[in-house]
Amino acid sequence: MRLYQQLLLPCNYIKMQSLRALAKQSGVLSRHYCATPHTKLMINKNSKIRAFTFIELLIIIVIFGLSLMFITPKIAARFSGLSPVEAEINNIINKAFLDAQKTKKPVFIKGIKGTNKLSLDNKSYEIKDVESFQTVEINDVNQPGLDFYIGVYPKGFVDSFKIETNDGIIKSNSLGLTCEFSKK
Repeated sequence: MRLYQQLLLPCNYIKMQSLRALAKQSGVLSRHYCATPHTKLMINKNSKIRAFTFIELLIIIVIFGLSLMFITPKIAARFSGLSPVEAEINNIINKAFLDAQKTKKPVFIKGIKGTNKLSLDNKSYEIKDVESFQTVEINDVNQPGLDFYIGVYPKGFVDSFKIETNDGIIKSNSLGLTCEFSKK
């Protein structure tokens, strides 16, 4: 009996270890059907194991992380019951807090009355669902002029603020880095 014919015998005649040894010696490609009809063994001397490289896995993880970074705040706002105004301002406050922790110094969010824009680090953020900021109180002091500044501190708190808009009132939450928006 030739070697390739031995390889084609069912598994109840030849043990699996001997089958692998015979296939390795001969280099013959064989399809061997085992005693159970659902398992199939294919042995090839020249076959290579295919797998992802470390770099490919890192690229996938980075892409996944970036997509989560942009999607998570929107999903969290939707399921947490926050209004879009609260979500946008809380996002700006959280960015300022991260900057304050990096620099270990207070970071200030600048706003301009008569507009719906807040700026942080020379980047302007438009609060879409607010028409304009009318009056502003920071730490219970009415802010004169057009510009106002909300301080965010590295210890995890923000200046107490109350901003009246055409649509409602935005108040800081006294317990953390969040705000609340109530419509008029």
